[in-house]
Amino acid sequence: MCWWRPLTWRPPTALDLCCGQGRHSLELARRRFSRVVGVDQSRYLARLVLWFEAKN
Repeated sequence: MCWWRPLTWRPPTALDLCCGQGRHSLELARRRFSRVVGVDQSRYLARLVLWFEAKN
């Protein structure tokens, strides 16, 4: 009997704290991370990321 389970591959996920304009978050998403979450205290910068993502 095998006591270990084979590891299943999961797409990588990322959490970008203090993401600012989201430069790193957008790059991680471009590199096919399955889920990227960017968090920043500034609402202006968070909206800027959403605008930039929609534009591209």
